Amino acid sequence: MKSFFATFFFCLFFLFVSQAQNKNGLYWGLRIGAYSANNKQADFYNGKQSEQSNLETLIEQSYYYDKIAEYYNDDFSIYSQTPIMKYNPTVTVGGLLHYFITTNLAVYTQVSLVQLQGLGVFQIQLASPVQGTQLGTNIKNGSIHAKEQRFMLDFGLQHTFENKKTYKPYIMGGMSILSMQVIEHTFSIANVEGTFSYYNAQATGNSYFSTFAYGPQIGLGFQVPVQKGTVYIGGEFDYISFQHQNDGFTLQSKLICKIEM
Repeated sequence: MKSFFATFFFCLFFLFVSQAQNKNGLYWGLRIGAYSANNKQADFYNGKQSEQSNLETLIEQSYYYDKIAEYYNDDFSIYSQTPIMKYNPTVTVGGLLHYFITTNLAVYTQVSLVQLQGLGVFQIQLASPVQGTQLGTNIKNGSIHAKEQRFMLDFGLQHTFENKKTYKPYIMGGMSILSMQVIEHTFSIANVEGTFSYYNAQATGNSYFSTFAYGPQIGLGFQVPVQKGTVYIGGEFDYISFQHQNDGFTLQSKLICKIEM
């Protein structure tokens, strides 16, 4: 998040050197911001979504089971509660192209890259509770870690509203297409670490999962003309549907600073 705030204050600095502009034609720029993914998509990593990435099946393999049982000196089973997965907010970076049809109306195309980390907790239940202690001491926690990369392509129209002030509000609307690639999916408990496996028929042997999503996008904020460019600060909201999940459309949000040159 430090890089985002540095760029955010860098953008604010330009607000003090603003100047009027008339625009026409093609402009390019950079974008950086804070990205917040919907936690419904993080449930993909909870170890209960498919036979290929099933936590219970994986832990019951003798290699993992024996090590965990030896550590706790007891047999165990997966606790029935479904692990709750969450994404950590992170930074997104990318570029943009604006083609101004008029001074206030532009066609936009923008690309962004983000790397997300997900974290969840699962539990196992030991077969022999410790005597003379409170109920629940035979429940032990483990963690699930996930890392994924998203590449986003957005396109649509952006309209700026005229006023007599230096800053001008804008609104944008279009489509967002997203490609998602799993980079890492692991679990850990006691002294054991394991990796979830995926089988891709198009690849040789095991490979990590990939998919895509799409949906409408809206955004709003304000722009300030600066020397040799324009600074945009605002929010963007993507209402997208992932092909590998049946959750319908879910909201992903971004707080973005864009520098157009």
